[in-house]
Amino acid sequence: MESSKRTADKNQQMIYANILMQQQQLDLGILGKITYRGGSSGGGADYTNTIGAITQGIITTPLAQQQLILNQFTRSLPVPPVIPVVYGYLVTTYVSGLSSPQGITIDPINNLYTSQLSGIYKIDTNTTPNIVAGITLGTGFTDNVFGTNAQFNNPIGITIDSAGNLYVCDRNNNKIRKIEPNGKVTTIAGNINGTTDNVIGTNAQFKSPNGITIDSTGNLYVCDIGNNRIRKIDTDSMVTTIAGSTSSGTNNAFGTNARFNVPTEITIDSAGNLYVCDFVNERIRKIGTNGAVETIAGSTSGFTDNVIGTNAKFSSPSGITIDSTGNLYVCDRNNNRIRKIGTDAMVTTIAGSTSSGTNNGIGTNAQFNSPRGITIDSAGNLYVCDANNNIIRKLTLTAI
Repeated sequence: MESSKRTADKNQQMIYANILMQQQQLDLGILGKITYRGGSSGGGADYTNTIGAITQGIITTPLAQQQLILNQFTRSLPVPPVIPVVYGYLVTTYVSGLSSPQGITIDPINNLYTSQLSGIYKIDTNTTPNIVAGITLGTGFTDNVFGTNAQFNNPIGITIDSAGNLYVCDRNNNKIRKIEPNGKVTTIAGNINGTTDNVIGTNAQFKSPNGITIDSTGNLYVCDIGNNRIRKIDTDSMVTTIAGSTSSGTNNAFGTNARFNVPTEITIDSAGNLYVCDFVNERIRKIGTNGAVETIAGSTSGFTDNVIGTNAKFSSPSGITIDSTGNLYVCDRNNNRIRKIGTDAMVTTIAGSTSSGTNNGIGTNAQFNSPRGITIDSAGNLYVCDANNNIIRKLTLTAI
C-alpha cells in the first residue's frame, strides 16, 4: 500500500512537472491533453499511473485532472511577499553661483533660462551658465540692441515659444521684453507705469508685471501685479484684461468681476486653463477658458498640508508649473517648501520644510531658502529658483 502511494505521488510529481514544462514551452497537446516524455530523448521508462493513460512512454492527462493536480501543489507553495515601491523627490543642487534667481523656463532640449536682477542667463545641459541678455551693464533700460548691450531692471517672469524666442517681464521698467534667438532685445508691450488697456503693444501700460506664460498659439498671459489683473497679449500685440481689476479682493467671478491681490506667477494647461499664484490672498486660482475664476487651493496664510483644496494653507505662493497630467507644483515661498496640488485638489509637500537651509536630500529632508520660480521638463523633473541660496535646485522622482 505504501509503495503504491509513493508511486502515485511520484506520478503526480512527474505530471506536475510535465504541466509546468509544457506551460513554459507553450507546447500544449491537442484535444485537451498535455504530454510528458520520460528521459532526455522522450523514450524514458513507463510509469504506472491511474490518472492518465500510458502510450509508448508518454503520460497523457485530461485538462480537468491537470488543474486538480496544479491546485494541490500550488496551495502548498509559499506566496512571495509584495514589497511596495515608495517614491520621493530627490533634491540636488543643479547650478550654483547665481545672484538671486527669480523666474525660470525650459526649452525642448532642456536648456534652462533664468532671470536675475539685471538680465537673463541660459543654463545648458552641462549646467554651465551663460549670459543671454543684460547683466553686464547693470540695471537700466536699453532696447533694440543685442545681448549684453541690453539693460533690464529686475526682470522676473520668463517664458519661451516654440521658435526659441524668450519673453520677459521687465518688472521695474513696466515692460514685456522679447529676446530673439540671435540675442536681439526689443519691447513688445508696455511703456510707463499705468493701466492703459485694449491697445496695441507699447501703447499699453503695466504696473510691475511679474509672471508670464504662453499658450500653444503664441498668446502671452501676464500677471500685472500692481493692477491686480491678468493681461493677455495676443499675436497682434493687442493687450487686454482677461480677469481682475485694479481693486484687490478674493471674489470668484467671471473676467473683470473677479478679484486678485498681487497675482505673482502663472502657468497654463493643454486645454488653455490658467493657474495663478495669488500672492497676498495665499491662494491658487484657476481661470477657465470661459473666463470663470475660482479658487482651487489655499485660504489664509499658514501651513496646512495633506488636505483638499481650500483646506490647505500657503504662505506667499510665488511660482507655479504644471505637468502633462494636470498636477500643479507651487513654490510656497515663506514655508520654504515645494507643494503639489493633485488633479483631485489634494495638497501635499514634495520637498522642503519650514526651516530654511541648503540641505540636499529626499522630500522633507531637503531645505530651501525662499523658492521663487519653478519649471518642469518632459521627463517630469522639476527645477526651482532657490533665490536666497543663489542656486537652481533639481527635483527628481526616485525610488526610496
